[in-house]
Amino acid sequence: MSNEVSTESGVKPQPGDLIEIFRGSYQHWAVYIGDGLVVHLAPPSENPGAGAYSMMSIVCDRARVTWAGFWDVVGTDEWRINNILDDQCEPRSADLVVQEARRLVGTELPYSVFTSNCEHFATDLRYGKAQSRQVWKMGNEVSTASGVKPQPGDLIEIFRGSYQHWAVYIGDGFVVHLAPPSENPGAGAYSMMSIVCDRALVARAGFWEVVGTDEWRINNILDDQCEPRRADLVVQEARRLVGAELPYSVFQSNCEHFATELRYGKAQSRQVHQAVGAAAVSVGALVVLGVVVKTFLEAGEERKRTRRY
Repeated sequence: MSNEVSTESGVKPQPGDLIEIFRGSYQHWAVYIGDGLVVHLAPPSENPGAGAYSMMSIVCDRARVTWAGFWDVVGTDEWRINNILDDQCEPRSADLVVQEARRLVGTELPYSVFTSNCEHFATDLRYGKAQSRQVWKMGNEVSTASGVKPQPGDLIEIFRGSYQHWAVYIGDGFVVHLAPPSENPGAGAYSMMSIVCDRALVARAGFWEVVGTDEWRINNILDDQCEPRRADLVVQEARRLVGAELPYSVFQSNCEHFATELRYGKAQSRQVHQAVGAAAVSVGALVVLGVVVKTFLEAGEERKRTRRY
């Protein structure tokens, strides 16, 4: 049966085609490589009939590229051939897609539901461009825990742990942000490599692809001090800058400077201001401590001189 693959209407997938499999609450994706076989990115919870257990993929951070029979992956779930980006991107040649898919079999790759899932893997193989429409659709359903939805032109503050990343919401589930190479959800300590970057790319991405599982909030941080620019102008300027490579400095031109300049025409970074303030306090404390120590030592020397005479 594994070599007899066709849709209900009799259409047979061709090598290099993308296969979309409907698991219920999500879609799983695979690349057809011919002879009734597929290659797919499979976290441990990914299998036909996994049901609620399949949602455990949310907590996975690694997944294995697996080669399997078509029906072993599809099971009894509904499926379709869906070369989802053919209307936007030129597909790579089928032999290159298959060759690359076979080469990756057995490889363990980083995995994230939001930034590097099975659909990202499949589209990257076919188009050389990783995208996930289901993440994009999820991005259209953006609201805070209290149900407040961001509006175009709003600033989004994302809590990465040791710092806050900033983006500008442009509507339809998308944001624009200034992203050094190390900036992504779950980068952890690696994100601190942005300190040594001097260039960063202005990127447009799905809201959840940027936020990941981190906490976030709408924070138009300078609205109490500055008149915001009109939302349509903010969005227009943000879109115009997408793809531009800009100078980057954690202290002078970071993601928060970029976002506040778009909204207010004025680049500011509260987190830099707070960090500099904390550093000044620390330096001040060291200076005071130095003065105290110096005074103590001088007093000791004076006592010694007094005893000698």
